[in-house]
Amino acid sequence: MTLPALVDPGPALTGEQVSRYSRHLLMPTIGELGQRRLLASRVAVVGAGGLG
Repeated sequence: MTLPALVDPGPALTGEQVSRYSRHLLMPTIGELGQRRLLASRVAVVGAGGLG
């Protein structure tokens, strides 16, 4: 089952980002489009204080 993407891809990767994320770009499940989505996404973690 494939879910639709929740985040639109961000701008094109710079040369430095291509070098940094080169291993992610080689993976068919991530690729350039997936890496751009990861860079454009944000995460909030709330209520994890009792775990430490």
